[in-house]
Amino acid sequence: MEDFYLRYSGRIVTLFMILTCGPVFLFDSVSNEAVLWTYKYLTIPILLAIFYMYFYKFPIYKEDSGKIEGPIVTLISAFALPFFIGGFIFGINCLGPSENVRLEGNITKMKVNNSRFGPGYLINFEEKKSGETLSVYVPRKEYHLYQIRGYYSQSWKVGMFGFLYK
Repeated sequence: MEDFYLRYSGRIVTLFMILTCGPVFLFDSVSNEAVLWTYKYLTIPILLAIFYMYFYKFPIYKEDSGKIEGPIVTLISAFALPFFIGGFIFGINCLGPSENVRLEGNITKMKVNNSRFGPGYLINFEEKKSGETLSVYVPRKEYHLYQIRGYYSQSWKVGMFGFLYK
């Protein structure tokens, strides 16, 4: 197991990142539901599994990394992994059976988030049917058509895990 891991770890990690990050860039989601769900329910099991592997399954890595560096890298990995797994779950959600749903409600907040990848145009609105406040990113052209206290109405899909996407 260790030989396999040491020989193919770079390729495995690259393939895993492509498969898990792809859906996040291909589909739009409401409030990043899949990633938040993953952090809420899978962080502790992932943390336990990674520390188990570190201490019992990969003793060579444990010996090479030292007393402080190894557990810190393992801890960082344990908190980064749910983000990628959330993307994988979101991808499965989008590829499975789905049904169309209409999201509509009054806009409560509009915000432009600037990042190094460019601006993101965020609209928060209170969903008409559930009364829940949802956050969605919209394209720049659409963003300028909306205004606070205006009305948001778009067609979305509910995937097989119940996460909304478009």
